[in-house]
Amino acid sequence: PPAPPQMEWYPVGRIVLWIAGFAALTTIAAMLTLGTDAETITSSLRRGLSRILGARDPASSGDIERVVTALSIIAPAAATIVAMMTLTLNLWLAGKITATSGRLHRSWPDLKSTELPPMTLVALCVALAFCFTGGLVAMFAQIVTTALLMAYALIGFAVLHTVTLSLNSRGFWLCCAYAVVITFGWPMLAMIALGLADALFGIRERYLRRKPPPLPAS
Repeated sequence: PPAPPQMEWYPVGRIVLWIAGFAALTTIAAMLTLGTDAETITSSLRRGLSRILGARDPASSGDIERVVTALSIIAPAAATIVAMMTLTLNLWLAGKITATSGRLHRSWPDLKSTELPPMTLVALCVALAFCFTGGLVAMFAQIVTTALLMAYALIGFAVLHTVTLSLNSRGFWLCCAYAVVITFGWPMLAMIALGLADALFGIRERYLRRKPPPLPAS
């Protein structure tokens, strides 16, 4: 008799890609509530930020204007990052709660082996190219690019968890890495670069082939 088909769960990498898609869509929808063109959206953001910051320090109007202009430019990307982090954390917590309650039908996935589909890199290059077109298309392309880069940042953390398998004080170094990223923010660029490098050069595959990880203690 033929062997029963083996159960194959939905890949975690595609789930991460869905999170990036939802983060981009929700941010785009939020931007469209402010206007239907880039100038209107930017002006609405500038007015809102001016009311918030101007109420705190009405004396330094010149400095506030420069800060407001800079914030209104990066606001769509910042909103995408917040949406991406929120959706990812919510899904992880939901999975942990479901697993703890015994209602998670699939086994807990090996998150450090998560990989994005190969075409994600092509989509990132296309979105990055549209960022230089200008107008509303460029704004939406920046949102999509930010969401995909955050997805690769998550892959960068997976790479970090893989290449530290042989370290004796692995937990300490991982905690330090997370603390630095959360505290300063800009080290997230290193995680993005690590995720992109893994997609291009297969860092985890080479590491595991050269030095297999130690067997778990239990």
